[in-house]
Amino acid sequence: QTASLTKAPKERPADYLPWGSADDLPGGVPATTIAATFSGGHTTDWTYRGGTYVNTNSNAAENDRLNPDTILVLRVQEGDAGYLDPAGNPVPETKLVGKGQAMLFHGGRLVRATWSKSALDAPIELSTKAGKLTVPAGHTWIELVPASGGNVTYRK
Repeated sequence: QTASLTKAPKERPADYLPWGSADDLPGGVPATTIAATFSGGHTTDWTYRGGTYVNTNSNAAENDRLNPDTILVLRVQEGDAGYLDPAGNPVPETKLVGKGQAMLFHGGRLVRATWSKSALDAPIELSTKAGKLTVPAGHTWIELVPASGGNVTYRK
């Protein structure tokens, strides 16, 4: 017999992000282009177009791209993964437990926040000075940009 890979899990897994509605978002500032720089060798560029974000420098085929409704940027610490890539360079490891700066892009606007995560299996929590922040339900892309050596820029 073959096991079916299409069977749904018995329970819905816990949400990884705090979901909400676009109506819940603070006003933010206009931001229709985003450049998430991970290192001197890689930047991901996004443009808000037609209600979604388009990765303008993707290597994926046009039909294979996810055009998210929301981009969540988390500024994260990095460590050494303990091994080298084929070219002999150290491979970084993202530390996704702790806290840091967050930038939530939705509807051509930016809301600045902070993120926190207490354990690897814990959900990400977002907050602004006014309180908890939720992510509008829909397709969300998360960029984990190094707090040291990375950068995020945007334009109206």
